[in-house]
Amino acid sequence: MIKVTDIHKRFGDLEVLKGVSLDVARGEVVSIVGASGAGKTTLLQIVGTLSRPDGGRVEIDGQDVFSLSDKTLSRFRNGRIGFVFQFHHLLPEFTAFENVCIPGLIGKHPRAEVERRAAELLRKRKSRRAILDDLHAKGIDRGAAAEAVEALFAQSEEDEEENPELAETLQTLSDTSWSHASDSILTEDFKMKLMNQLSKLVCFALIFGAVSVSAAEKTEKKADAQVKSAAVRVIDSPERAMTAYDEGNFAGAEEYYRSLKKASAPSSKLFYNIGNCLFQQGKYAEALAYYESALRIAPRDSDILENLNLTRRKLSLPEKNVLETPADVPPYLRDLLRPDEWLLVLSIGSALIFLGLGLRRSMGRSFWGSLLASGAVVMVVAFSAVLAQGVSSYDDRAAIVIVRNAPVYALPSTQALRLLDINLQSGEEVRIVETRLDWVRIRAGSAEGWVKKDDVQKLWDL
Repeated sequence: MIKVTDIHKRFGDLEVLKGVSLDVARGEVVSIVGASGAGKTTLLQIVGTLSRPDGGRVEIDGQDVFSLSDKTLSRFRNGRIGFVFQFHHLLPEFTAFENVCIPGLIGKHPRAEVERRAAELLRKRKSRRAILDDLHAKGIDRGAAAEAVEALFAQSEEDEEENPELAETLQTLSDTSWSHASDSILTEDFKMKLMNQLSKLVCFALIFGAVSVSAAEKTEKKADAQVKSAAVRVIDSPERAMTAYDEGNFAGAEEYYRSLKKASAPSSKLFYNIGNCLFQQGKYAEALAYYESALRIAPRDSDILENLNLTRRKLSLPEKNVLETPADVPPYLRDLLRPDEWLLVLSIGSALIFLGLGLRRSMGRSFWGSLLASGAVVMVVAFSAVLAQGVSSYDDRAAIVIVRNAPVYALPSTQALRLLDINLQSGEEVRIVETRLDWVRIRAGSAEGWVKKDDVQKLWDL
């Protein structure tokens, strides 16, 4: 069904995909895994025809898709390829119904058919979701409730296919209920037939209700026991903190991890664990502050980067360390190492220079000359990276906005003029340029203003 052959893709001087080949059979489910920045997104965009490769071939059902013109390729994508994004990507100008209709209308399908199909899809999703939420609100485990709801709908759809008698009876009643001749339809035989069919549904509903009530009682007792057990259990070790986290006691685990913090010895693992606890509690901006600090300590840790970008997506912020354009390459390379690691590289460059100078008399000019040149390049790159990090990713004034729509004032007072033209987004990174009692003056791009100190979290004061 999908055949990918020798795909190459470059962003400037960086070659992201180097001769990737892949075969996916019809009905096969394939996952693409790898470290952040390895090219997973780039490959998926090419296979999904959203981006053209620099070299190679992609065939879908035998069609070389990149031999098509842009207009033909767009029609092919609309009719043959489906995408499931991590976020809904709905257009806010349209209703949910109109959003569902848009792909079909773009594909030039008949409007009546598109609207019928959209209404059917929304009806099924809404009814399933409503029943699921209702059962969960009554204390029934969401996993068990989901299984029961799906089984119920599957049975309902199966009944319509396998029990056409009931479907026909109800349809007849619906079709004639508005007419003057409806009395002639409601004969004794018709009423008996309808009652027999409905009695089967009533029995099924009673059985389903009894099972739901029993499940709810068991779940409630189990939850009470877990709460009581968690309340009396003291979290005094990493093992117990992990157990508390697994049981859903995220606040307790967070409190334990916070008690281990040492300003003199920041730990990426500790910050990562605190960030996970905050994320599970829905405190995304605060979690982001901890993930950002953890990544600065361990810049090549793929787990930290993955959770950081997941949190940024939750906050509708762009992902970090993702190579999508040539402009993304310099900051990506800059932040591969910490400043102290770049200083080590700087010392290696200087060592190469001294080595070249020491070998001038005993070695040929080309050899010691190459050592001098290599050392000079390494020193320039490392020194530039350290300087750039000092005013960007490793600026000690960096802070994260941890509240939504934080008010910004011209002066450090709530009575001062509020700067309505500065809109701070939750999770946005700013610079603290001045501190005064409970206020800080922040800089976001070219804009400056005063905010409450509690509205931001300085990265290096965790």
